[in-house]
Amino acid sequence: MSNNSKKDGVIVLGGREFKRVKNGLDEAQVASFIDELTKERNKLAQSQDHIASLNRIADWHSRHYCVL
Repeated sequence: MSNNSKKDGVIVLGGREFKRVKNGLDEAQVASFIDELTKERNKLAQSQDHIASLNRIADWHSRHYCVL
């Protein structure tokens, strides 16, 4: 979804401003944005893997130990 800014030569995508250039958007800004999104996705995936591991440990523990 795009939202045109009041500034000439600027477009807002995903809450971020990108400069318009002759053939589209500023390539360096777009590449930087994609890099940030990729890093964020990787960090979230790593967190998800960690939580899954903790859940497996908790499940194993609950099957092997009886809490009175």
